[in-house]
Amino acid sequence: MTRPLPHRVRIEQDAGTQNAIGEPIPSWTVFGVLYARVVTLLGRELFDAQKIAAEVTSSIDINYLAGVLPKMRVLWSGRTFDIRAVLDENNSKEYLKLLCRELT
Repeated sequence: MTRPLPHRVRIEQDAGTQNAIGEPIPSWTVFGVLYARVVTLLGRELFDAQKIAAEVTSSIDINYLAGVLPKMRVLWSGRTFDIRAVLDENNSKEYLKLLCRELT
């Protein structure tokens, strides 16, 4: 089954830098740039997704990419999404569904 992936997104990970007194400073580096399908969740899909991860507002489908973690974020069209959960549907290693919360 082929899914249309019309949106170009960037997945970033926190490089984990610290200031002079050891406090963490967010410093994002590119993990991958790829095509995705970004969907705002409504109704039943939103209810189901929030059972898995609180505050989920969007679903982002991508082709399988090893190493994607909930600590990462997705940038798309000037919008930023925190990844709350990463699901490999049917354990197929074909696609990942990223359950995300959009930051405002």
